Amino acid sequence: MKARVICLALLAPIMALSIPTPATAAAKAGAKCTKVGVTSVVGAKTFTCIKSGKKLVWNKGVVAKKATPNQIPKGVTAVLQSIGQFPKSKDASQKVSFNFGPNADKDFSNLVVKAANATMDLFVDFYQDPRPFPIFYGALSDLDWVVQEWTKNGLHEPYREDDVRKRSPNGVIVNYWGSPQGHLTIISPTERLAGIRSPSGDLSWQKVYVTHHVVHGIQSRITGAKFEQLGCWGTEGGAEFYGALVASRALDINYFEYRNSVLGKWIDSKPKVDLRKFNESQWFETLKSLAPAPCNDSLDPGNLHYNTGILLYERLMGEFGHQKIMEWWYGIRNTSDWKVSFQQTFGVDVDSWYRNSAIPYLIGEYQSWIPPSWWRGVG
Repeated sequence: MKARVICLALLAPIMALSIPTPATAAAKAGAKCTKVGVTSVVGAKTFTCIKSGKKLVWNKGVVAKKATPNQIPKGVTAVLQSIGQFPKSKDASQKVSFNFGPNADKDFSNLVVKAANATMDLFVDFYQDPRPFPIFYGALSDLDWVVQEWTKNGLHEPYREDDVRKRSPNGVIVNYWGSPQGHLTIISPTERLAGIRSPSGDLSWQKVYVTHHVVHGIQSRITGAKFEQLGCWGTEGGAEFYGALVASRALDINYFEYRNSVLGKWIDSKPKVDLRKFNESQWFETLKSLAPAPCNDSLDPGNLHYNTGILLYERLMGEFGHQKIMEWWYGIRNTSDWKVSFQQTFGVDVDSWYRNSAIPYLIGEYQSWIPPSWWRGVG
């Protein structure tokens, strides 16, 4: 049977966060802009393009609210304290085989090395695989080279080549598996890399972009190449959660600030929905929609399996700890039903956990959420 493929497009949802446009350049109160509603962050202010008379101009700008230490949720503090106990093993971390194309961006290549090794360091306690985890990264002009490297490493299959060639012109990141080894491939036009940044302009998104996908490699190895069976939020929420934790530990990002920005991304695809006003029934139906395995992005156009998934993992970590989450992933080796593994590991069926634990946490976190400076939703 051919290996299943998870494809997470380079441009969506992560690149879509901040690709600069002419309308976002050098905003200044009263200066001309090109499209009503476009925002631009300059320093501490967010400027919005408005119509004044017959002209389009930038407004006076709004200073973004910043979280103070006492506003950081207890759940986040608990997560950081819990994960701080790991790794416990003094064994060498799992090896990574880095394969960079002739035209690969050097700065991004260095980030890939640092991010991948830091991810392996965090998971050294759990189910090591003796084979190095292969990562291939190249510019679009390196595509033939990437395919040749797959062949050298015994990883080439015709459907993989066809798949990556079809989607590579816009940039793509692909986690392939079919055996516990798996591999990660990144094809990116160099000019696109600058766009993988947060709406405020920093590189947090670029860093988590890498760690997120290396975590998928960890998921594949721990589950015995069945990580798609973790369910939609279990797969993507886990990669976002642990990816952000690794980046906060080793790549100098702020977990709370990253998480705070991620929570607002539902507005891009669901502009008329306000998760801060969801009741228990609405959340329950929403979580049920995020559960299918394998994950199907089309079923969740708001990408809630990414951003709400972070909160679900926070709750799991706070209640049961990192070790138990790893046991849940490992349990997928023995069942294709993630709910069975969930109940066996945590001692509660998932629907009961939703109602009694996860949903109250989600309601509290979204109600106290602080919209970041770039946010364009209501309120």
